[in-house]
Amino acid sequence: MIRMAEPRPRVLFAEDEAERNRRFTDALRLEGLDVDTVSTVVGCIERLRAEPYDLLVLDVMMPLGDGEAWEGIDPIDAGVALLTRWRDGELPGLPENLPVIVLTGTTRHRELLEALGVSDYLEKPCSLPWLLEAVRAAVRTEEGRP
Repeated sequence: MIRMAEPRPRVLFAEDEAERNRRFTDALRLEGLDVDTVSTVVGCIERLRAEPYDLLVLDVMMPLGDGEAWEGIDPIDAGVALLTRWRDGELPGLPENLPVIVLTGTTRHRELLEALGVSDYLEKPCSLPWLLEAVRAAVRTEEGRP
């Protein structure tokens, strides 16, 4: 009898810096993860509505993109605005309990992000080993492993 392999955990990597995006997603794929990438907040929302994921890795500061009503939101706060609206139920169609790892170059939103229930908070420049450790922990927890 042929046994099908377990599906690989799916990660959405939302990051607008091309080099970091490439380096980190290559490493995540080598870890056996199925990784999709987006570079705007609106792209992130669209992908989360269209596909099931096990984890979101989100850059706090990224372009907004076109689509949802984002008037008055500074791109430096784009990821925070996304998480706030998502957790407040203002973005229908997004998964309710998806783990989120936040990447940020500033500590100014740390308490708010923790209150929003992020799984982990990594400050840039974030080393690849730190990211991999955080992703492994989040995926293990999501799969119900200790």
